[in-house]
Amino acid sequence: MKPIKNLQLWLIFFAFIVTLGILFGGQALTAKVRVDNPLKRDVYTIDGVKKFELLQDKEGIKVKLQLKKVENLQEVLDRVQQKVTLYYHKPVQEIQITDHSNQRLREVRYQLSFNLEEAVGSGRYVQLKAALESYSPIKSRVYFSRDYIYIQLEDGLNYHYEAFPRQLNGLNRAVAQGITGGDPVL
Repeated sequence: MKPIKNLQLWLIFFAFIVTLGILFGGQALTAKVRVDNPLKRDVYTIDGVKKFELLQDKEGIKVKLQLKKVENLQEVLDRVQQKVTLYYHKPVQEIQITDHSNQRLREVRYQLSFNLEEAVGSGRYVQLKAALESYSPIKSRVYFSRDYIYIQLEDGLNYHYEAFPRQLNGLNRAVAQGITGGDPVL
């Protein structure tokens, strides 16, 4: 009698594990079919997006992008954020953009960090505008949205795109780490 009871317990345990697997596997499959695949399909329709990856963690949603050369960085990234928010009903916390820069663009980005930090901290953007104009022939733009600051630097075929949260601590973190990442304000 005892082997039969042990067998019954094992069958119950096995049925429980299989049921859990089906439930969670079905939930993951549903999320992929109803959210992930349509989101990726929509994001790839945005002109300028080469590669898109979305990561979720306890801090929120992180978007990793590889972009082609674009005319207006803010417009492209705003559209990506709108699509993510539409499907996940959460805002994007971080945007990482694959870098296509050269040494000259990295140097300009470094110089720009001081002017950008001062402009955001003081609220005076005249020096930032002058700095952006002084980098000619490098095409340099800084966009300010409600939530993000976007940097767009282009030198021939090379380009450096960056986006970081508008809060001052986001700016400090981005400037310190040198993270590669409207209408143009400057």
